[in-house]
Amino acid sequence: MMIKIYIQWFHLEVNGETCDRCNQTYSNLLKSIRYVKEQHKGKNIKVFLKDVKLSEDNIKYSNLIVINGLPIHRIIDIQEVQNYCKSCSDMVGKDIDCRGIKYRGKLYNSIPAVAIVSAINRSLYFQSKKMRV
Repeated sequence: MMIKIYIQWFHLEVNGETCDRCNQTYSNLLKSIRYVKEQHKGKNIKVFLKDVKLSEDNIKYSNLIVINGLPIHRIIDIQEVQNYCKSCSDMVGKDIDCRGIKYRGKLYNSIPAVAIVSAINRSLYFQSKKMRV
């Protein structure tokens, strides 16, 4: 029985460029997917990753990961924050606040791998429970 995990990565893209914090989130996401696949080696898990490019008009959704239709902050205990992002500001030519997170008492501009792994594992757990019912 195959367990499917659908992940969407939302990020600002201007002229083919992505901001530094979103790039770091993406790097953390790829590491996390590899780690989880290795952690669950032998299980029939398929991960589908979709890159969702946003314009300046939708920047409020930038630096977001959605797993099986749920934003990461609805899967694990993280708090979203908005703070100044120099990289986004440089890309669009004006001051921009972008998504960061607070996780385990610490503020992050990009979503750390440990949080992503936790969210993917939790999603896998719920998927496997659904399949048993």
